[in-house]
Amino acid sequence: MVQLIEDKAWKFAVKSYGKQTDWTGRKYARILHVNNVARMSKEFAARGNSYYQNNIEFIVAVAYLHDVLEHTSIKESELKNIFPNEIELLN
Repeated sequence: MVQLIEDKAWKFAVKSYGKQTDWTGRKYARILHVNNVARMSKEFAARGNSYYQNNIEFIVAVAYLHDVLEHTSIKESELKNIFPNEIELLN
């Protein structure tokens, strides 16, 4: 079975962020944040030009991963190993 990049990024984000809390102690705050960013990004891309519409899955995957390096112990090299093509597209 082929795993869609959006699904792969979501699973990686859930695993990476775990049960992180925000400054108030609210559980799962980080994963809720990236999920909201992904939802808004998907809505924006769907209304955008054909480039955005044709790359919605990639845009959502990036939204899920946008805080991984900043808010987890994941290293850039590890992220590049797991998402090599996607990271290359961002450079």
